[in-house]
Amino acid sequence: MSEVSISLPNPREVPKNFKPDQFKIYDVLNNIDRLQDGDILKISASFFIISIGGKKIAIDPALIGRSFKKSESGKLIPPSGGIASHSVKLNAERYTHTMIEAPPDENSNADETNTSRVGRILADRIDAVLISHLDADHYDFELIRTMMETNENLEVFGPLSWKTEIAKHHSLESMGEKGEKPTKNYMPDKLFKRLKTLSGKTADPEKNIGLRYNNLNLDKAELKSWIKDDNQPGRYREITNAKISAIEIPHTGGLPAEYVQGFVIENENNRIMVIPDSALSPEAVEHIKKNVTDSNNNKLTQLIVSTGTLNPETFYGLPHKLADYIRDNIEESIAHSAYLPLVAAAYTDGETDVNLSHAGFYYRSSSNKAYFRTRYPQPKDHQYPDAKVWLEEFRDYIDETMEEMKTDIKSLGPLTSSVEKSTLIRDFPIRRKFALKLIKWLKQKGVPDSVLGKIHNPEGNTIIKKVASAS
Repeated sequence: MSEVSISLPNPREVPKNFKPDQFKIYDVLNNIDRLQDGDILKISASFFIISIGGKKIAIDPALIGRSFKKSESGKLIPPSGGIASHSVKLNAERYTHTMIEAPPDENSNADETNTSRVGRILADRIDAVLISHLDADHYDFELIRTMMETNENLEVFGPLSWKTEIAKHHSLESMGEKGEKPTKNYMPDKLFKRLKTLSGKTADPEKNIGLRYNNLNLDKAELKSWIKDDNQPGRYREITNAKISAIEIPHTGGLPAEYVQGFVIENENNRIMVIPDSALSPEAVEHIKKNVTDSNNNKLTQLIVSTGTLNPETFYGLPHKLADYIRDNIEESIAHSAYLPLVAAAYTDGETDVNLSHAGFYYRSSSNKAYFRTRYPQPKDHQYPDAKVWLEEFRDYIDETMEEMKTDIKSLGPLTSSVEKSTLIRDFPIRRKFALKLIKWLKQKGVPDSVLGKIHNPEGNTIIKKVASAS
């Protein structure tokens, strides 16, 4: 079967509707208050809020960015060089765009930034924060710290090594015991102790390798509440509102040792899986297969899956041919996959809608589904009116590829490891082969409209409801 080819639009013909998201804080609060059990609120890019068991969980909250360059003014990039780990941004004047706008109010002071105002106002609506990894389009510690200071009950979970990363950029309160004055960015002990680690990766005992981190970490967490006990007047009992499991996601990013976590968040009525920035890797496929149903055969009710940029723009400003080569030959194998959402759709039989994160280039909107065709070619010979037929064929091909390459796959080392321990260069040919085999199948077969109907890229500040067939 010949490979289907598509021509990308002329960049000058692309409609000028790629404007960075920006929402008023009280419009966001209104949507948070409207969330029902199992709903998801997409804020922008990788920032989502999940409602489950009466709890609101913020996933990867990040707010600020700056223009990549004048020729692509609608494209934003997040802070670099560890700035996201500060409580107060350095060179903040460079980062002129914020995802949520919060004007000064009666509780504001002269030094309060927009990010701090957003955190202060959001804090009482949020019960927990989950941070998948430490790229600045996935977390902003100024926002998180303000939320923690405002809401003493807020639980915050970051990935392996993240407390050491925070400590690198702050003077800890305990450092001032000998009389030296901490900087204005100092970290109070009571706040630092509240930072928790949630990781699907076993802690490495060799603490001198890569970023340092505590030897103890959780791979599961529970959000709980106290409610009145009807059987014992005047007494309360503890209930579990939601269980959170961490899964390790292969993705190389900007930090020397980047530990990336995905999440499965569940209660008796909902199972929600979040896959942050991820390569088209055997590990990501296995995570999806393993979590489609739980031990009681409860299916996923919601899916959030990252994707490589789908916009008809060039990659990092490169010519189209070179950009496409980098996307398919490098990005797909070790970083961000545009095709992983199709894998998720295949293993859920299209019964659970796949909602995209990271679909623009950082904070650039690209919710128009017409742009899916810049990465997903139309079928040449078969229209597949029934999505299930195509999804079953793709799932069978993935399983065949996993079986065919099982010896190589078993030899793979983790992508999320310290520089000294990294097997990235050694393993790259295997990872590239795996990704390219799936991509070749997709480009030969094409992706029918009936399948793309299962994949959604909601606009920012939009409530996502679970589909009835997965309930």
